[in-house]
Amino acid sequence: MNKNISKIENQKGFTLVEVMIAVGLFVVVMVFGIGSVLSTNSAHKKSQSQRAINDNLSFVIEDMSRNIRLGSNYRCPIGLGSINPVDDYSFEVSTIDAQGQDCVEGNEGLSLSFDPMNANFDDPSDTTDQMGYVIFNDAIYKTSASTYDGSVHTFIRVTPPEVVIDEFKSGFTVIGTESPGTQPRVIVRLSGTVTYKNITTPFDIQTTLSQRLLEE
Repeated sequence: MNKNISKIENQKGFTLVEVMIAVGLFVVVMVFGIGSVLSTNSAHKKSQSQRAINDNLSFVIEDMSRNIRLGSNYRCPIGLGSINPVDDYSFEVSTIDAQGQDCVEGNEGLSLSFDPMNANFDDPSDTTDQMGYVIFNDAIYKTSASTYDGSVHTFIRVTPPEVVIDEFKSGFTVIGTESPGTQPRVIVRLSGTVTYKNITTPFDIQTTLSQRLLEE
């Protein structure tokens, strides 16, 4: 009987203090672990969202580059008629200048229009089939024949609100469109910022685009 009692007394367990310390350490580790997981997940979502914005800007630049290369009869800046804001994402103008002209470097224009690949080349003065880009209100707007309703040209915003274009550092330069026999080229300069979740990232982009074919 005494031997059994002795065995029970020798089988010691955890004290209340030890249990409390173990539980406390477990809670601390879990809090830091969960916080780290949540922080990593939040950073991932921010990165994905910012990447989507940057991808949108890259798509706009690629769209501009493709259309300008395939165009002709460039003019910069374009003579816009009265601007009529429709909403935060579009505005209307009554006329677009059809006369091709250069914009020399140092005197860049904030607008560019041209005859797209499927334009009516028999009548260069026909502005109903024009394609154009305008830097306006810190954004880039685009127009084409599909947005012309017979009386006004509608320019639609193509950059997201998170992208702010610096109008003082951006613009279009056109060289050679007034010189027959030369291959015109367009220099596009875009400078601005991308802001997401109070994080602002500046960008500066410059690309030179040459017309695919010589103008006749």
